[in-house]
Amino acid sequence: MSFRGTTEQCLDALPTSDPTTIGEIIAFCGVTRSTAGRWLGGKKYPNAERLIRLWALLEVSGFEVEEFLNLPQLSRDLSRLIAFEVASPEEVMVALQSSAHSKSHLWRTLMGKHEPYPDNKESAKKFVESKREELDSARDRAKPLTAARRLTAAQTLTPSHTQTPLPEPTPQPTRTARGSSEEIDHIAILAKYLRITHPLVEMVESDSFDEADRKRLRKLVGVEEFFDLTNRLHRLGSNKAREIY
Repeated sequence: MSFRGTTEQCLDALPTSDPTTIGEIIAFCGVTRSTAGRWLGGKKYPNAERLIRLWALLEVSGFEVEEFLNLPQLSRDLSRLIAFEVASPEEVMVALQSSAHSKSHLWRTLMGKHEPYPDNKESAKKFVESKREELDSARDRAKPLTAARRLTAAQTLTPSHTQTPLPEPTPQPTRTARGSSEEIDHIAILAKYLRITHPLVEMVESDSFDEADRKRLRKLVGVEEFFDLTNRLHRLGSNKAREIY
């Protein structure tokens, strides 16, 4: 799976009320059920300490979080050490030679809001390398979000995540005789995207997909486009459509 977006966009790609997803976030990030639910619902943003854990969980689940990727490499590595509990915040503070400062100073450093001194950087880099093997092992053991694995199977996560882009279309091709290569190509493209969206349609029909999820889906797609698409798919599956195709 390859999905790149902001933290908010990555969370938007996950089901907002799925108990499995909420439970996995609770276990990894160490937050309450209500807090995890507010994160997924876009009603609350994690503080720095919880945010680096959330970024780590999203990363092992196949997401590329833009805010995290925009941080310096050293900040990302140190954040991973804490998120996967390979090192404590206090150990990282010592590695940065900033143990005299508060934890809030550490979080600002990891968020890229405070630049360590050059000597402190070298000390921290050596610390990261000393923990590299242990970190890689912890990342390998980490369990990706179940919902992300479902999306991976569907192959529908895209950089915009609000729509699945089709290959560059030919500008309004004219209808050719049945059996021509042009018509076959367009039907093949349509069939491909109907197949890869099928697992997501099954998720939409599951008990975990509630009314709030449906309203949000309609909002993201656009109400008119949503109902136009459903009507066209209904006609495609009608007896008349089956006779034509």
